[in-house]
Amino acid sequence: MLKILMYEYIRKRYSSRQIAEAAQCDIKFIWLAGGNKPTRNVIKSFRKDKMKIIMEKEDHMRNGQLKPDYNIQE
Repeated sequence: MLKILMYEYIRKRYSSRQIAEAAQCDIKFIWLAGGNKPTRNVIKSFRKDKMKIIMEKEDHMRNGQLKPDYNIQE
């Protein structure tokens, strides 16, 4: 899911509706998603829950509080 969001952000698509629409017809998107077609609710949920954890981990790594191979468990 992270690859999908990064790809869409590069293409300046930020809306979960637009991203979900791309999941239905854009062959590059479908390839990145491994054939999965996430709905807008799945995308919103990932952003809300998982992206926060990912961003916090990156901040801690930049500040030297975590090693790069540290695995954050939920």
